[in-house]
Formats: sequence, C-alpha cells, structure tokens
Amino acid sequence: MKDFEYHSPATLEEACQLLKKYDGQAKVLAGGTDLIPGLYRREIVPEQVINIKGIPSLNFIANEESKGLVLGSLVTFNEIISSPIIEEHYPILKEVAEKIASHQVRNLATIGGNLCNAAPSADSAPILIALDSTVALIEPGGKERTLPLEKFFIGPGETALAPGEILIQVHIPLLKPRTGVSYLKQTSRQALEIAVVGVAALVRLEKKTEKCSLVRLVIGACASTPLRIPAAEKILVGKKIGSQDIEAAAKAASEAVKPITDVRASKLYRKEMVRVQCKRSLEEAISRAKSSPETGME
Repeated sequence: MKDFEYHSPATLEEACQLLKKYDGQAKVLAGGTDLIPGLYRREIVPEQVINIKGIPSLNFIANEESKGLVLGSLVTFNEIISSPIIEEHYPILKEVAEKIASHQVRNLATIGGNLCNAAPSADSAPILIALDSTVALIEPGGKERTLPLEKFFIGPGETALAPGEILIQVHIPLLKPRTGVSYLKQTSRQALEIAVVGVAALVRLEKKTEKCSLVRLVIGACASTPLRIPAAEKILVGKKIGSQDIEAAAKAASEAVKPITDVRASKLYRKEMVRVQCKRSLEEAISRAKSSPETGME
C-alpha cells in the first residue's frame, strides 16, 4: 500500500472542499469494500483519502409522499435488506441487495459507494435505472443538482461527478399501480459472484385492458455502462403481452448488446444469456404487475 494522507471531515461542506482542493488526487472512502482492496493491491494509489462515514446526514432511509423512497448515500446493503420501509414498499431492492456479495461485505458496502464505483457489472445500477431513479449531488457551497441515474455513468469507473461533488442521495419514484419489477443475474455459481449478465425489467399494465403502458429494460455487465434497450421496450408497449412478444423483445435485447469476451464469459455466451434472462425477467415483472394491483409489487 502506498502512503496517503487521511482526512475524516465532519460535514458535507468540509468533505466537498477537500475533494475540490485535491481534485484528481483524492479518493472518497465510504464502505471501502472496493477502495481498500485496491489500495492494498496498489491498483488505486491516491495521495489523499477522504472518509465520509462520519457524516450522519448521509445515512437514512425515508419514504416521502412527494418523492417516493429516498436513500442516503451511506446506507449499506444490509440496512436495505433489514428496512421495514423497503420491505413494504420496494421489496425488489431487498431482493437485489441479497444477491450482492456476502453478508460481511453488505455490512460495509454502501449504495452511494456502489454507484460511484461505476462497475459495469454492479447489481444496484440496472434495477435503480429501471425504477427511473435520480441521484442528488452536492458541491462546495451547498449547491445541489439532480441527475437521472441513467446519465450518471460515463464509463467503467467513471461518473458525471464534477470536482468537489459528492453523491448524497438516491431518489426512487413512487411505484404506480399495476407495476411489476424484476432483476435476474447470470452467474457461474449461486452465490458470492459478480454478474456475467444482469437484467432489470419494469412493466406497467393498464388496469382494464392489461395492455402494457410502460417498459424499462436495463442490461448490466454487457457494456461500459448499464444499458437500456429501447428497441426491445417498443416491442411491448401498447400490447397485451403474449409469449411471442416477450420472445421478440428478448431477441431484440440480445441483438442490441455488444458485450466483450473476458475471463468470466465469452461475448457469444453473454448475448445468449441476455436473451434468456430478459425473457425470464420480463415474465416475472409481468406476473408481478398482474398479481399486485394496489402497489405493483409483491
């Protein structure tokens, strides 16, 4: 591990000022589940490390009538799993969190850190994009801006954060009636595995006709950022979805992605698994939309 200077700011303003002062030389420490191993392996060699864990305003879970669910960026995945608010109103987030790493890692890993790490294979990003989430960012001086999560990711390890900015909140809109959501991941083993392919699907059905009024289909681990598939979504919107429509949408998604071959999977395998998991995820989302008329979720 290379030597670095350590900072533990007590306020957001202090943290933002430090980040701006050491632009390009500093790394933010939240849960540390990605940063600390990188430091030990010397894959990450910052001159400054800024620990934001001591800022209490960043750790909360709230369900607000006007905003829906709001997560502070320091909320851990185990806190998501154990939250009564999430279990009642957004159980899909609990499902996804339970698929991430191990219990020990989830005790430390934060939602904000996971998003800012911007790994293409991250499980949290596809489902949050499917839910039309936004992130709140703050800069020195206290000025905030809101950005659709879909536009937050620029490339592997790259985000739209400006110098001195910190991600402080994740906003997830209220789920409208007759909405179903699903997230499935393809892995080489059943647990403690990074996604080879991750597929998030959100489907909304009209109450009387059961025609599809909205689809959001997001693929992870098959591009430099999480990828929405408009061509597949268009196939389903306006239809009373049948098996042939789902097959066509899944095929369109497979044709749209351009994954790479790496140590975990070949590009051809990934494309085939996109087709398979899109079909399964859409089927699950549609089933949940039909069976949960009040909240759209089980």
